[in-house]
Amino acid sequence: MAGGNTMTVTGSWYDLDMNRLIILLMPINWRKPKMIALLQSLAAPLRQLHYDFWLNRRQNLYKVRHNFMICYLQAALNDEFDPQLRRIVIEEPEVFANRYIYTSGELKPRYLGVMYLRTSEELGDTGVDFTVNMNGVFADIYDVRGLVDFYKLAGPRYKVINLTGWEATP
Repeated sequence: MAGGNTMTVTGSWYDLDMNRLIILLMPINWRKPKMIALLQSLAAPLRQLHYDFWLNRRQNLYKVRHNFMICYLQAALNDEFDPQLRRIVIEEPEVFANRYIYTSGELKPRYLGVMYLRTSEELGDTGVDFTVNMNGVFADIYDVRGLVDFYKLAGPRYKVINLTGWEATP
């Protein structure tokens, strides 16, 4: 077109200046203020559709740039739920071996009662592969689990903990 470029500064094919494009595609003798206003008002649904496309494309590009690696998963969680303070961290749990005070073969007469030194998730290979520590960030547990499930691989098990009290393991 001799009239100029209809794209914005970024130069992508989907970045359109709809108002300018309407004026450029009109015949010259129709370019009156009322006619331009009429055609621009008729193009409002198309402009909204273009905006929805732009938002969807932006969200899809964000999802493609993040994956299951801890640094990207932690960044995605912080971007979604705590963009200012970025308090959410992903921790790999310390795995402790089972330690028995008395084995069953020793037949000690004294019963000590039940003592829990560690949770079952912290012992051996029975628990979780990583922990999402929310550090006091208020978020819906289902939103957090949905985001982690979207990015993580199929196998790893995880637990979401928060200093405010709620704790969940899927």
